[in-house]
Amino acid sequence: MMWLLLFLMALITFYNRYALMSPRLKLTLGDNAQRLLKYTAPAVLTGLWAPIVLTHENQLNTEITSPYLIAGLVTVVVSRFIKAPLSVVALGMGVFFAVDWWL
Repeated sequence: MMWLLLFLMALITFYNRYALMSPRLKLTLGDNAQRLLKYTAPAVLTGLWAPIVLTHENQLNTEITSPYLIAGLVTVVVSRFIKAPLSVVALGMGVFFAVDWWL
């Protein structure tokens, strides 16, 4: 039963991707849909980082001594000046580990 569900989920996911990205299918999205899709990546990324940075043990944690908050703020500021994503991620991780070790 588990393998059947896994196969069906994979099939549904593949079909959704194929239907929108296949060059043989002449499916085009309207201007409004294309404009709204530009907000997908920021929304998903915010949903990933916000709980990690702002919570600790299921409670809101906005103390300035939080290594997550400090590293997140440094990463945001640095990303405005450095356009290489890998460098920004490496620097943010380095700041996190340094602050976590220091505090």
